[in-house]
Amino acid sequence: MQDLALWLAVAGCGVSAVAAVWLLLGFKPNNPRYVDDGMLYPGVQRSQVVPNLLRDQRWAAALVVLGSSLQLMGAVLAAFS
Repeated sequence: MQDLALWLAVAGCGVSAVAAVWLLLGFKPNNPRYVDDGMLYPGVQRSQVVPNLLRDQRWAAALVVLGSSLQLMGAVLAAFS
């Protein structure tokens, strides 16, 4: 049981680390999708910068949540075994 808990925690750390590197290196602030010039053009009622940023970070954030939950499951399993 302790070995399973250890492997779950290590897997969770790995998944979280991959997601953290993806978030750190995968998003460039000078990308045109994340730059707003502050102008409203005909047919455009609002900025799309924040929705684009959230949409592009969705999978990396899901990996962080998955890694954290694996670490938590490993900790709970280690505590009760």
